[in-house]
Amino acid sequence: TVSGSKVSGDIAGNAANVTGTVAVANGGTGATTAAGARTNLGATTVGSNLFSLTNPSAVTFPRMNADNSVSALSASDFRTAIGAGTSSTSGTVTSIELLVGTTGTDVNVSGSPITSSGAITLNIPDASASARGVVTTGTQTFAGNKTFNGALNGANTASSTIAGFAANINNQTGTTYTLVASDNGKIVTLNDASAITLTVPAGLIVGFNCLIVQLGVGQVTISGSGTTITNRSSFTKTAGQNAIVTLLSVVSNNFISSGDMSN
Repeated sequence: TVSGSKVSGDIAGNAANVTGTVAVANGGTGATTAAGARTNLGATTVGSNLFSLTNPSAVTFPRMNADNSVSALSASDFRTAIGAGTSSTSGTVTSIELLVGTTGTDVNVSGSPITSSGAITLNIPDASASARGVVTTGTQTFAGNKTFNGALNGANTASSTIAGFAANINNQTGTTYTLVASDNGKIVTLNDASAITLTVPAGLIVGFNCLIVQLGVGQVTISGSGTTITNRSSFTKTAGQNAIVTLLSVVSNNFISSGDMSN
C-alpha cells in the first residue's frame, strides 16, 4: 500500500498491481478486450479484421470485402474474384499473335479482344485518295492539301517528271498591288482600265518568282520598294494588254524582270 498525501519517484509494480483500465493517454489501451483495444488505438473495421486474420497454411491472397470483412483466398479463388479466369499462368489467354495488315482506310486494330487464343492485327493501309496510311515506293494517289517545308527533289532522270498541275492564279483588279510572300510561284493577273503600279517589296525570299500578266488595257509599271529590279533592256513596264512578264529574285532584295516589256 502507499500512504501519504504526495508520492514522488518510481514505484515498482506489474500488471497484477493495476485494476481497471489505463487510458491511451497514459500508455494504455483504455479497453478490457483485444477488439476494444484495437478500436481505441485507431484501427478501422478492415484493419482490425486484417490484424486478427488467421495464419494461413499455404500461400493466400487477402481480399477486402464490401462488408469490411477480410478473406484469405487461394490463387484460384483470387483469379476468379478479379475476373482473371482459371489458368494458373496467364488468365484466360493462352496464346496471342501480333500481325500487321493493310485493311481499312485508317490505322486500326482488328481481332481484339482475345478471350483464349488468336491474333491481333495492326492494320496500316497504304495512303490513297480515300485512306490515310503509309507512303510506299509504288504509284499512289493522295487527297487533301499538302504543305512541304523542305525541298521536293526529283531524281534528275527522264522519268522524273511532273504533270497534271494547274497554275495558281491570283487575279487582281485596281490600280495598285504589292506582291506578298504567298505570290511565290503564282501567276498574278492585273486588270484595270487605268495604269497600274505593281510594287515589289523587300523581304521576299531568294528564289521568289512569279508571272505578271497585264489582262486589261491599263499598262503595268513594276516598281521596287527597298528592292532593286534589273531588266536587260532597262524596261520597267508591260508592253500592252495580254503581255506576260517573269519576275525572279536571285539575290536578296534583287530581282530580274524579263518578258514582253517596254517603257
